[in-house]
Amino acid sequence: MTKVVGIDLFCGIGGLTNGLVQSNIEIRAGFDIDETCRKSFSQKNNGFPDFVCGDIKKLGEQDFKKYFSDLKQDDYKLIAGCAPCQPYSSYQKNKDFKSRSNHKSYGLIEEYLRVVKIVEPDFVVMENVRLLIKDDVFLNQFVEYFRENNFHVDYKVVNMADYGAPQRRMRLLFLAVNKKTVKNFRDFVVHKKIKNLNKKTVFDTIGYLPKINNGEINKTDFLHQSSKLSDLNLKRIKNSREGGTWRDWPKDILPDCYKRESGSTYSSVYGRMKKHDVSPTLTTQFNRYGTGRYGHYEQDRAISLREGALLQTFPVDYEFDSSLGTTVIARQIGNAVPPIYAKVLGEMILDNLKMVKKNEW
Repeated sequence: MTKVVGIDLFCGIGGLTNGLVQSNIEIRAGFDIDETCRKSFSQKNNGFPDFVCGDIKKLGEQDFKKYFSDLKQDDYKLIAGCAPCQPYSSYQKNKDFKSRSNHKSYGLIEEYLRVVKIVEPDFVVMENVRLLIKDDVFLNQFVEYFRENNFHVDYKVVNMADYGAPQRRMRLLFLAVNKKTVKNFRDFVVHKKIKNLNKKTVFDTIGYLPKINNGEINKTDFLHQSSKLSDLNLKRIKNSREGGTWRDWPKDILPDCYKRESGSTYSSVYGRMKKHDVSPTLTTQFNRYGTGRYGHYEQDRAISLREGALLQTFPVDYEFDSSLGTTVIARQIGNAVPPIYAKVLGEMILDNLKMVKKNEW
């Protein structure tokens, strides 16, 4: 039986892997420099893949090729991944691309391409921040390599809410299909929106969870815990309305920066989420009330780690390493690829392959 087998580069805690595994693509290994990701990545929900901890720049040909050594003629190879995106993030203080080349994570997309050349995959899937689409390395080296080597290529900036995530998250999605090995594969389009999608809201996603107070940890789920607010921030959230901002507050509890004209434009912090809408983009500090619109829509607290994981579309039984502490877990969840995106894309790949095989028969 034909199967698609892959590896996940810069895998983190396995959001991309989990979605692909849900679609019935087999991911055999993930590669990441962060050892703290091992437990969450190598778990039952992901099919127990290997976790290879190391600097991708120092890994050689056999580190990658061995995971495809037993494939049969009718099997397909896939490379998935999301190269660390900090140099291109809209949260970077320095918006100049030329200066970003000095960032420690710059150049990892070239390492991604190096692995592609080693493995010679049939499918390549990548997710990244939207500003990457303006970078010369992406356009003139990464994309051009695939076009020059007989791949069908498509990429677009999409909102993950249009792929099923209950979250407003703009990302660059990239797909390449090797025309030499995947013959008769129909031109694959990265859709801006998925048709007939059952969209979910914040309430649909987290509304069933037990109520917890500010600073409380649920007794049966350590991940369902809320950060402790200061007395001042507790007053602030109590004066916040659903979907509102700090402009709802009385002046005596405003931070000094918002009393000045220069701070008046920063309206996306210290707010509550909207109950019947998708959430804002989750960052690595989504569990802190003052770093975004991360207040619970009706409870006087920031959203919990569990709620963040669900808004990122991780399964409710996904395992996280409780020994790492809330700051690390929040960073891992905020950095992750929403599994729902990978599941949708994986299903599209497999459905297209079924049509190819059917036509060959």
